[in-house]
Amino acid sequence: MNTRIVLAHLLFLGGLAHAQTVSTNPVGFIPVTAKGNSDTYLSMPLHRDAVYQGQLASVSGDTLTVSNATFTNGQFNGTHYVLIASGAKEGMWYAVSGTGTANVTIDPAGDTLGTAVTTGTSVRIIPFWTLDTLFPDGAGLNPSPNLLPQTSILIPDHARAGINLAPSQSFFYYSGTQFGGEGWRRFGNDPNTKFDSYTLLPDSFFVVRHHAAGDTTINLPGTVQMTSLATVIGTLTSGKAQDNAIAFNVAVPTSLGASGLYESGAFTGSSTIDVPADQLLVFDNATAQFNKAPSAIYYYFTGSTNGGPGWRLKGNLSTVQNSTLVFEPAAGYIIRKASAVTPGTSVWTVRPAYVTTP
Repeated sequence: MNTRIVLAHLLFLGGLAHAQTVSTNPVGFIPVTAKGNSDTYLSMPLHRDAVYQGQLASVSGDTLTVSNATFTNGQFNGTHYVLIASGAKEGMWYAVSGTGTANVTIDPAGDTLGTAVTTGTSVRIIPFWTLDTLFPDGAGLNPSPNLLPQTSILIPDHARAGINLAPSQSFFYYSGTQFGGEGWRRFGNDPNTKFDSYTLLPDSFFVVRHHAAGDTTINLPGTVQMTSLATVIGTLTSGKAQDNAIAFNVAVPTSLGASGLYESGAFTGSSTIDVPADQLLVFDNATAQFNKAPSAIYYYFTGSTNGGPGWRLKGNLSTVQNSTLVFEPAAGYIIRKASAVTPGTSVWTVRPAYVTTP
């Protein structure tokens, strides 16, 4: 995928819920081409403007009390997430399930904050991207004048065990006047129900499927995340390999070696050169095709033969691929975790080179 980030200018984060000095983060947009009659794997490498950034005054279980803020009860419930911006959990995000006047309760999604998130930890409260905020009025897509989708947004299945998983949901933008007028609809659902506010996960991709000929340009706007990135990957069922639909929200192309994927401990290396354990599946958005097979599969070899330890491209055993720029802004990837006796998760954490060390 040929992508470029356009950092238009530096802005103070808008809409802050408290009065304090705020550092600037680069903002802009990334234009990508979605080919006609094809699937395009996309993610949101830039986030929406934070509505709060500051430090925690106290932590009690999953309730985070913040400094210098006055919220409204229920203000962020289900529509925002908390990004941990410092400390041991830096880069992790948690959906807001409750809002008080000076606190938010998060959904830990199986994680345990413990003592890793404490008083003084920096946090940001950020609105989720939704279908209508990322694609206002169907921008960059092919709107559908009837209930036959011209462009579908396919959402990966994060809840089902296994590999080669079918999408869990399919949405399209309806531009007609019936059924309550234009807006986002879910395929197979009551057409009178709109899904404009359906939230898109920050660390996952989605698939843009153009059912018609003709490429479109999709502009993905937002703010660069100036913290570490943290992505949870794992398996769901004992003895079964698992596909993890992930994004890598670094704003510049990144090599396998610089990604920290293997070094994080979240990606299991392969001791046998031609028998991959965990695998990274890459998709070519420049090729027009539905239901694409991976254009490349990478794995990490831990042995000493064939050039020694390092990243390998499946089918090319002897060439170390550490410097290959595999990760690009706005792309989507699958990490296929090998089966394990005991299912579980681990966290892939990396600090981009442009994020200064605190």
